[in-house]
Amino acid sequence: MENVELRKQWDVRIADYRSSGLTATVWCERNGVTLPQLKYWTQKKRKEAKDVGGVKWTRVDVKPVSAAPSKIMISVGAARIEVESGFDAAMLAQVLCVVTTSC
Repeated sequence: MENVELRKQWDVRIADYRSSGLTATVWCERNGVTLPQLKYWTQKKRKEAKDVGGVKWTRVDVKPVSAAPSKIMISVGAARIEVESGFDAAMLAQVLCVVTTSC
């Protein structure tokens, strides 16, 4: 069985296990799968999801305003960053990089 097919098969199995309400042991017995196999694949999928679920970018449309505010508040996850006029753009970029990889 090819790697892609095997991954798809385990995606289906893991979804079935999670929605079954059964313990891992009982689900494995009913589905002809060993407990170590189920644990291996659920951990593998969890790690992959975590790796993929890192930084997400979004588009921001800036609308012109008549007078620029003296400061703005940026929210990234639980972090709140207040930026005042005349801020150092390079420093802000570094801070955002740290915050987005840490949150």
